[in-house]
Amino acid sequence: MGRPASERIRMMAEAIGSGKPLASLDRMGLPRDMQPYRPFIPSFFHGQRPSTVDKISEKSKSRSLRLVFPNVIANFMYSRLLDLNIYTRMTTEALRRIEKAGGLDEYVLSLDPSLCGNDTARMYQRMIHEAQKSRHREGQQAVVQLASRYGQDYKE
Repeated sequence: MGRPASERIRMMAEAIGSGKPLASLDRMGLPRDMQPYRPFIPSFFHGQRPSTVDKISEKSKSRSLRLVFPNVIANFMYSRLLDLNIYTRMTTEALRRIEKAGGLDEYVLSLDPSLCGNDTARMYQRMIHEAQKSRHREGQQAVVQLASRYGQDYKE
């Protein structure tokens, strides 16, 4: 079942006395030096929000509401259109959708703006849309140049 209470108390006292953090930084959502910049980190939650569930006591079977938060992770995602690593906060659901779509750019292009978590995520969404439009225009111009050079048979 784990360590006895006396051993856990002794280990906690040693950790407090040595000045080490009581929780692993790997288990926290954001590194401590990034906490002040949390509002500026793009968040993709795919519509998930904290929800309420009933907590039922064992003895009296009384019900009380408690909050359940979505599983949020923070990591770097690469945008091919922007050629940029973006430090993002996202739910595991959004991460699954990104992998299914084929990358961050494809996910963001197909995403409804209401599913973005904050204004910074919407800003990156607009930037990716603009980058895609400019790439599309450049591709069309290249096809026109090749068609003018090799004739109309080049067009597909």
